[in-house]
Amino acid sequence: MLSLLYPDIMLIHVHRCTLSQARKNHLKKCAKDKGMTVDQLKLLMKQQEEDYAAKLDAGILPEEFN
Repeated sequence: MLSLLYPDIMLIHVHRCTLSQARKNHLKKCAKDKGMTVDQLKLLMKQQEEDYAAKLDAGILPEEFN
């Protein structure tokens, strides 16, 4: 699973990009910095979103809320 290989990629930073082009540029740069394709990065983001939602559903709060 890619999320285990790149735990330091945070979804929050991507969501701060409000313009479509700014988000695309951010994704390209982030993917390049991590040595992966944009499609791999998008897959990783989707996996992280699913993992985060599952933890919230299980009652596990993120560290920033503890």
